[in-house]
Amino acid sequence: MSARTKRMKSKSVVGIDIADHTLSIVELQKYRNNPRVSSVARVAIPPGILARGRIRDTEKLQELFEYALAKADPAPISGRIAIMGIPDSQLYTHLARLPKQKDNELDKSALEEALRTFPVEKRDLIYAYRVVSHSDEGTDILLIAASKEVLREWDLFFHRLGITVPFYDSEVLATARGLTTRTLDDAFCLVDIGAASTTVSVFDAKGIRYVHSIGNAGSALTESIAKIESLPFDEAQKRKHDLDLSDIPTSLAGILPSFFDPAIAEINTAIQYVLHAYDITVKKIILVGGTSALKGLPEYMHDAIGIETLRGKPIIGIGKDDEHGVQSSREEPSIESVGLALHGLNAHEYEHEPKLQSSPEEIRQSEEDGKRDAPQAYDANAGQMKEFHDIRKEQRRMRRQIAVLVMVLTVGAILIAAAFWYQRAEQERKESSIHKLTNPD
Repeated sequence: MSARTKRMKSKSVVGIDIADHTLSIVELQKYRNNPRVSSVARVAIPPGILARGRIRDTEKLQELFEYALAKADPAPISGRIAIMGIPDSQLYTHLARLPKQKDNELDKSALEEALRTFPVEKRDLIYAYRVVSHSDEGTDILLIAASKEVLREWDLFFHRLGITVPFYDSEVLATARGLTTRTLDDAFCLVDIGAASTTVSVFDAKGIRYVHSIGNAGSALTESIAKIESLPFDEAQKRKHDLDLSDIPTSLAGILPSFFDPAIAEINTAIQYVLHAYDITVKKIILVGGTSALKGLPEYMHDAIGIETLRGKPIIGIGKDDEHGVQSSREEPSIESVGLALHGLNAHEYEHEPKLQSSPEEIRQSEEDGKRDAPQAYDANAGQMKEFHDIRKEQRRMRRQIAVLVMVLTVGAILIAAAFWYQRAEQERKESSIHKLTNPD
């Protein structure tokens, strides 16, 4: 058992759902042996800090994390164990059917499948797999993979924050985990409409059976609205969330098919695939992701596909503050962040789920790099982190005030010197005039 696995015996785990534009964090705690939400944080990520799941500005992202942890509702997040979902743009997912073989032969076959399938060099490849099912036709496995460089980048970042990430998870698996129980009998199609891509997957009681991503996503719809109505992107984003698909303006009606038709076609493909490949009938479509909040979207999808469609909700909702049932948070946690934290909190229950973890050598290297490169080691609790954030903010304010004071003093010194010079010159002029009057030639 690794050192990181041993540290998983925590009664609180943090789930971190991060995208290029949004950071969602939830802390789950065990209460009477059941998980419950203790704190929630969600903040927008300004442009330029992240790009397709890669860190572009470490310092600003660090400050954003500190702020989110300290400002979580209803209390600062103090947990030091976290599970993060690797952004879809940096995670490769593949369902494969391998020839029928013994379990002890699967490791080699899975590695060969990963090397054939994923566009990552062997020396940079980190992967994990899970057996979905055995049949006479073969063994179905789920493979996930990423670049070691990407994991090392995040390992280093979290080490600087004083947060331990025992392993990294798949966003689509975490979303399904945070959405429903493992004993669900009816298969469902999960449609995650993110900012950069829409991921369509199918799950049944045995796990994932289909997954594929397409390019049409929330940002594309926002950009179309911005172009048609000549709006800045931020205003177009607000305009999008105010739309009602049951009463769409005539000016925007033409963009709906171009945006939703590819997603509908992919959903139909997924439904037909699992029906013919596994004799699985999808009974329900569940929408998640930012754009899934569009008014009238479930009805729009139902009319187009003919299957019950609804918006997803987290399996663990907002916790209670006290025995009187007062709600402790007004914002629902993200489904994915709940699923991520569940994976860490109930690691034994999900021990067969694929997970990505850097090797001990790579972890030690990240820790050494963190000590060398980072002037601050954030191993404080959330209250101390908030205090540090406030102190640093006060220091910046004081530096600005000192700069202004220095400028004022410099200008004042120049004015005093000029006044002194003028007074001296005026005195010399008067003395010269008096001398000429008293001593005429």
